[in-house]
Amino acid sequence: MLEDIETELVFIERIEGHQPPCDCLVVVFSVTDAASLSTAETILQSLCKSGDLSTKVVIVVGNKTDLVRTRTVPIYEGRSLAISYDCKYVEVSSALDHNVDTLLVGIVKQIRLKMKMEKQRTNIYARRKSAQVRMKGLIEKVLGHETKSKSCENLNVI
Repeated sequence: MLEDIETELVFIERIEGHQPPCDCLVVVFSVTDAASLSTAETILQSLCKSGDLSTKVVIVVGNKTDLVRTRTVPIYEGRSLAISYDCKYVEVSSALDHNVDTLLVGIVKQIRLKMKMEKQRTNIYARRKSAQVRMKGLIEKVLGHETKSKSCENLNVI
């Protein structure tokens, strides 16, 4: 139950070459294994090519944060990977249940925000837009970014 709305999360493991229908993709790597970060980047590249990166919620997760002494992937590398693909980023320890609730709530929040944003986008295009709104949209497309600052670690905003 989040914000008085009951929600059920169903987790499906991705099988190579097959993407089941879903609202959110969680790309997990181990902070104790640099090769797993490279694998995560390969997955993100694949999602970018398929168009899923722009249509679905994607969250990059660094796991095993409890293994501090054997950590090989610094937090800034995981964060910069998420930023470079315009994804959210969170670090967890599934063994200690650290930040797992934050991740689960973040998944639900991100899905709801994405659905709300898509609904608003549909409503905007359904109505005739003013010249000022069209010009602002054109400028944002040309510049390739929004004017608002975003944090890859804040799971409560898009």
